[in-house]
Amino acid sequence: MGSFTKYILFLMLVMLCKTTCNAKLTFSRRVNVAIQNDLGDGMNLKIHCKSLDDDLGEHVLSYRQSFGFHFWNNIFDTTLFYCNMSWNEASHSFDIYDELRDDDYCGADGDHGGDCNWSIRPSGPCLIVNKRVRFICYGWK
Repeated sequence: MGSFTKYILFLMLVMLCKTTCNAKLTFSRRVNVAIQNDLGDGMNLKIHCKSLDDDLGEHVLSYRQSFGFHFWNNIFDTTLFYCNMSWNEASHSFDIYDELRDDDYCGADGDHGGDCNWSIRPSGPCLIVNKRVRFICYGWK
């Protein structure tokens, strides 16, 4: 079989899979993450977020201040960003974006990506869903 025929068969297979497989089949999607300090007045939040490939550095947020970043999901549905967070004497870590956990909640809008907005509280981080109407709160690790 010639290389052109193999190429055409491959394209046909991809097109068939896109129409019959899971509707979420995409090669990559932009995600925006925002982390807001909701610890309380006068409490600074120190965060340091990383993925396997990226180190976003350390940031200090005053009360109600936010830090944001964006990235493209990988094609294997395994994108993961984690953050170390500390204030006063407390120190915690949390997976701020886990594609398997968060993909359905982060406002996916087709090819336009999605938003993951987090409120950091002493009891744990809360994902803001549906434009501040609903929260999904997690405990610290």
